[in-house]
Amino acid sequence: MIASVAVSQSTSTVTSERALKAVRASFLGGLGPDIVRRLLEGAHLEPRPAQSMLLGVGGDTSCFIVVEGLARVYLRSVDGRQTTARYASVGEVVGLPALLVSDMEIEVSALTDVAVLRLDSDRFEQVAAAEAALGWACAKYIATQLAESNDTLGADIFQPIRARIARHLLDLAQPHPSLGLVVRVGHQYIANSIGSVREVVSRELRALARDGLIEQVSVGIRLVDPPGIKSVASAGRAAASASQIPRRASS
Repeated sequence: MIASVAVSQSTSTVTSERALKAVRASFLGGLGPDIVRRLLEGAHLEPRPAQSMLLGVGGDTSCFIVVEGLARVYLRSVDGRQTTARYASVGEVVGLPALLVSDMEIEVSALTDVAVLRLDSDRFEQVAAAEAALGWACAKYIATQLAESNDTLGADIFQPIRARIARHLLDLAQPHPSLGLVVRVGHQYIANSIGSVREVVSRELRALARDGLIEQVSVGIRLVDPPGIKSVASAGRAAASASQIPRRASS
């Protein structure tokens, strides 16, 4: 039970039951009920609009579980450029590394309207210090996220720009009641996500549209041919992998 979760009065669409489902879907759901109960004491549901900061500069510093929507975890360079580390959807726990390393420069923003279950940082640290099961679960989860982030960052470094855009379109797509899969972000946001510039992204998106893979609609970018877009992303990944095969040193 999540009896201690306080549902904000400003939203009627987020319920304690939805928060409970998100907890069950997270890696915390595999822990004993007593540990989960203690972790959730003092937790609160927090609805936030798209583009708002969830963690980092201008945002909260405590970790959270995504209950609704999609969040973007990214790095920002000193000159303002950004690159995506990963996307976090329902059931994912965000902010554990920042909780353990105070000067970790990672930022998280809401890609869509979201609801997050914000956990009490002090309580989380206390329970983790007392319960080896939680500490081990956190270690495994962070290792998994590190592997996924390395894969994402590696793809953004080595893949062709067309493949990088295709992969991010698939990651960002959300179901629409009548249009199928739609990406509800602008060209600049995609450019930021892959560490490129708007002009390059716009040119490649026009090329994808000419190929019948996407189309621009009033609410964003509609994925006309998701399998085709996946093929573009996969082809880029294969090319990037081939380019990284080490050559045998001459004897």
